[in-house]
Amino acid sequence: AREIEAQDLLTVARREVQERQQELRALDDKKANSLKGNSDILRFKVRISQMESALTKFKSLSQKVSERLQVQKSLSDICRELASVDAEIARLSDVSKTWTSGEKPPEEDEKAVTRLQESITASITQVEQKIQSAHGLELQELRGVSGRLQSTQQKMGGIKALLKQHTRSASLSVVQEASAALKKAEEKLADVDGAAGKPKQQSIDSLPDLLRRTREAAEAASQANTLVTAGQGQQLTLEAKVEFARLAIRSKAAERKAKLLVSSVSSHYEKTLGESTAAVLDGIRSAARRGEGGSYSPEKLFEELSEGLDEVSE
Repeated sequence: AREIEAQDLLTVARREVQERQQELRALDDKKANSLKGNSDILRFKVRISQMESALTKFKSLSQKVSERLQVQKSLSDICRELASVDAEIARLSDVSKTWTSGEKPPEEDEKAVTRLQESITASITQVEQKIQSAHGLELQELRGVSGRLQSTQQKMGGIKALLKQHTRSASLSVVQEASAALKKAEEKLADVDGAAGKPKQQSIDSLPDLLRRTREAAEAASQANTLVTAGQGQQLTLEAKVEFARLAIRSKAAERKAKLLVSSVSSHYEKTLGESTAAVLDGIRSAARRGEGGSYSPEKLFEELSEGLDEVSE
């Protein structure tokens, strides 16, 4: 408003000077007064020109300020988002220093990294779209914001790389645990495979120990399979997923083999135990027969076996 008022005043002043100049032209016969008047008018013209020049500069400055205010208003949302992103980058940078080596970072930190990357990507896309139609001061400001976003993305890349490193380390740790358990189970199965695969060729006295070791190998195979299954259910790197797929094949095969060996040894042991028990009972019944007619006399047999004591010992 003041700019318009100043312009109007300058216009009025210039008009008055022009009118005064015309009046002086009519006084050519009074040369002394005419010369003095022309000198005054000249000074007034110079001052008016100076004021017009100052007003032009003011207009230019006012235009620039107005444009800057409009640009700031246009970019206010992006600038607020960028400030928020910078603060979150700083927070995650500090948090990442507390991540334990060899362990997967907390789930909330992983989610925070994902959300922050989405926010940065959205801001970059928004700025790039605005740059296509921007010009002048707005274009300069947008290029500055774009540079800040690129710098922010580089910092974000460092945090993501560290997160990936910890996740990979944790995944490999899970793989190594399952792999070690499976290897132990496979070794136990290999240890009993020869004898357990041919239980009929083993001595009766060795069957109980063989059955125990075979069951231990089967338990180890079952535990390994449980670890492999649990590992596959976790969020793992692609490398770890591929390795777990291989371990799953081996663990299933080990568990199937263990079940077959336990079944083979257990069946033969139970059958042998039953036959041995029946043979012993037949022997005891035969030994208990006394007197004519082969009548049973268990009391007489017990007395002989215990040698008169209250119990039978070896």
